[in-house]
Amino acid sequence: MKTSHWNHTFRLNPESSFGFIYMVTNLETGKKYVGKKQYHSQRSEAVEGKKRRRRYQVESNWKSYITSCKPLKEDIKELGMDSFHFEIILECATKAWHTYSEVNLQHKLDVLTATLEDGSRAFYNNNIGAIKFIPPTDRSYMQGDSHWTSRVDGVDISHMFSESAVAKRSGDNHYLRKDPDKHPRLGVVVEEETRCKISKALKGKPRLDLRGERGPNYKLARAVVTPLGTFERLQDAADAHNIKYTTARSRAQREHKGWRYKTKEED
Repeated sequence: MKTSHWNHTFRLNPESSFGFIYMVTNLETGKKYVGKKQYHSQRSEAVEGKKRRRRYQVESNWKSYITSCKPLKEDIKELGMDSFHFEIILECATKAWHTYSEVNLQHKLDVLTATLEDGSRAFYNNNIGAIKFIPPTDRSYMQGDSHWTSRVDGVDISHMFSESAVAKRSGDNHYLRKDPDKHPRLGVVVEEETRCKISKALKGKPRLDLRGERGPNYKLARAVVTPLGTFERLQDAADAHNIKYTTARSRAQREHKGWRYKTKEED
């Protein structure tokens, strides 16, 4: 059977189906693409006298649709439609089944890593679902229960696990910062001299949350001053002004229109 340029071995039922899964094959190279397409699209229009827009369905362009894959589109433009085979593999009744079927089929066909006889990629697909990267072809590092902690692509990366990871687990005081020369998920321990500089820069600044917590390098803010008076807690100030806690905190930090923090030194 054939509908437009789509080949299929069963009778299509666009009225009761959400969409279909298709496969496009390059007849010259054997390279394929697995994708999905909906039968209908959602539209909305304004209704006079109402805030909500009216929703309705219209038939999508599935009959003339080719693909959404840019590399495949370029090949079709270069080689022509006759050099490709378009096939509808299955129909899906719901949106959930539509999405699942595409991802499931792509996983089973191994579209990201499968290769042809000449070593080139067997599929045009560059992602599965939200995973937009191609896994390494060498999977020897995946053997074992703890492969992810010590090896990537067969290369030992145990040296990347700096002392900061141990310090964090043991509860030592340290600061973590990103180091472009190291693994982005790992931190480095800041030396004592740098830690002292940070403490010195923060010393004397009032505590901004007014929750009664005194840090080692902060002075406790005693109250917050507002146009309606002085309050010991930010939440009380927020309630008096009928605003959110975060809004009150922002006003106090920015000293907005009479808002400011009051410290013990002002008493």
